[in-house]
Amino acid sequence: MAVGGPKLNPAAWSSSRSWWAFSVPPHSRRRNIDGTFKNKGGSMRRTTVFTLVLILGVAVGLVADRAINAQPAPTNTILLKHDVAGYSSREGVIVDTTIPLMAQSGWHHHPGQAFTYVLDGEGIVQIKGQLQPTTVKPGTALVIDDDVVHNAKNTGTIPLRILTVYVVDKGKPLTVPDNPPQ
Repeated sequence: MAVGGPKLNPAAWSSSRSWWAFSVPPHSRRRNIDGTFKNKGGSMRRTTVFTLVLILGVAVGLVADRAINAQPAPTNTILLKHDVAGYSSREGVIVDTTIPLMAQSGWHHHPGQAFTYVLDGEGIVQIKGQLQPTTVKPGTALVIDDDVVHNAKNTGTIPLRILTVYVVDKGKPLTVPDNPPQ
C-alpha cells in the first residue's frame, strides 16, 4: 500500500462517486477507504428538510381548504317584536335577513308562519317535499307555513336581502335547524 492512502483508479473512482458529491461542500465530504465519498450528514439533513417542507405543505393546504370552503353565515336583524293582539301565545317579529354571496341559510323551520319579501339579490328557496326550488328576486313574496322545512340559497351576484314577518309561538326560537331531506 502506498504512503498517504490507497492508490485510486480514476475510472473506478469517478464511477463510484455518489451524485451528491458535487452538491455537498468539500469540508462536508469524507472518503471511504476505497476512495468513494461518504456523506457527512447531508442525506439526513435533506430527508429532514424534505419532511418538514412536506408537513408544512399539508398544513397550509388544510388551512387554505377550510378558508375556501368556509361559508359566511347569514345575518338576521330584528327590526320589531310585538305581541299579537288576541293571541297571548303568539308574537309578531319583523326580521331583515342578509344571505352573503354563495351562502345559504341551512335547512330549518319556524315555529309559526313566515311572510317573506325579497328586497335585493337573487336566489332559490328549497322546500322539503317539492321537486323544484322556488326562484326568488326583488319583489318576490312567499308564505312559509308552520314547521315547513326549507333552505334559502343566494345564487346571485350581490347579497340576498329578505324582509320577513314572523307570527310565531312566544318564547321559542325564530329558526330551528333541521336535517337536509334525503
